[in-house]
Amino acid sequence: MKLFVITVCLFFLFTYSFAQKAPAVYPVTISFGSKCCGVPDSKPVFDMMQAFKKKYHIKKIGYDKTGPLGREGEYQLAFTLNGFTKKQQAAFIYQIKNTVTHITDAAKDNTSAGYVNIEENVLKTNNTANGRVKVMSMIF
Repeated sequence: MKLFVITVCLFFLFTYSFAQKAPAVYPVTISFGSKCCGVPDSKPVFDMMQAFKKKYHIKKIGYDKTGPLGREGEYQLAFTLNGFTKKQQAAFIYQIKNTVTHITDAAKDNTSAGYVNIEENVLKTNNTANGRVKVMSMIF
């Protein structure tokens, strides 16, 4: 009987350990930050997304919006890119980088504007230790 109980326990232990998923990774993440007077406008990003959907015939683009991260409305947009081909992912990341560059260049002219950072292959973490921070899954 003891052998049976030990066998069952080991079976569940190994089953549970193999059932653990690998940590999720966002292919691309955009962070909107502030220097003093708010964050830059995200309209160029959503305009680019709309044009990308139309050009590549994509029905939806999923992303997680994390925020507020600070006093002035800082937030992150983390794109999942589920359902994209490798070619579409590469094109999306290339175009989003260009859009972020244009936003950054426009913000340099305005000294009070915030900043925009872009990162690739960001590990998905639960950074909601602060009670105000919320993660919302969105579809565009």
